[in-house]
Amino acid sequence: MVVPGAVLSFFSLRGMEAMVPGSAVDGARGGVTLEFGIADVDACHEQLLSRGVPVLKPPTTQAWGRRSVWVRDPDGAVVNLYQEV
Repeated sequence: MVVPGAVLSFFSLRGMEAMVPGSAVDGARGGVTLEFGIADVDACHEQLLSRGVPVLKPPTTQAWGRRSVWVRDPDGAVVNLYQEV
């Protein structure tokens, strides 16, 4: 569902596990995944590692033209930080 400034997507837990193995384990209630578009995934990944943020999936470029790094926030939600490539 697309609205001005945001997109709401529905995805199964099985689908999330296929995309990011381990992401549905010990996640936040409701299986919430937050996504944010950023300028530089690789630089952000380095900053996250230096701060000890749990990285679920290191920077990867998907076939549909997004480069993403997947992390877990302090409340347990999965966060996808991505850039269009």
